[in-house]
Amino acid sequence: MDSKYQFTVAGVDVTDNAWHHIALNVLRQGAAAVYVDGVRRLTTSETNIGSIVSNYLIAGARRTTVSAELGVYDYDCAFTGKID
Repeated sequence: MDSKYQFTVAGVDVTDNAWHHIALNVLRQGAAAVYVDGVRRLTTSETNIGSIVSNYLIAGARRTTVSAELGVYDYDCAFTGKID
């Protein structure tokens, strides 16, 4: 990855050319936790995460509905990196 870019997850710099495991755990009680390399780094309300309800799994981007009637969607927050 080009070193001019810096990307942090829950305050952890993950642009160090090393593999990182990132997990999001959303609980029914309304809390959400972000784990980086197996360590809980952030706990927040699930309302701060944004919409995660979908009939599709989009790895590396967020999908939002533009027109449900027409089946038109918008994709943003694209992930730049590698997923294994």
